[in-house]
Amino acid sequence: QTYKKEGKSFVPKFKKLLSSGGSLSPEELGKIVGLDITKPDFWKLGIKQYEDFVNQLENLID
Repeated sequence: QTYKKEGKSFVPKFKKLLSSGGSLSPEELGKIVGLDITKPDFWKLGIKQYEDFVNQLENLID
């Protein structure tokens, strides 16, 4: 979702996230790309995306 919003300007942040590997905490990694994983909205968005995928799959198999 962040990439969809930011487009190409997100790429350097994402590369920094990947290059950080396990050297930073999950919270710090999220901050690199502008995400606060301590907030419920972060998790709600992730769950919503999976819910949408499941709904699409259900529609395909019905």
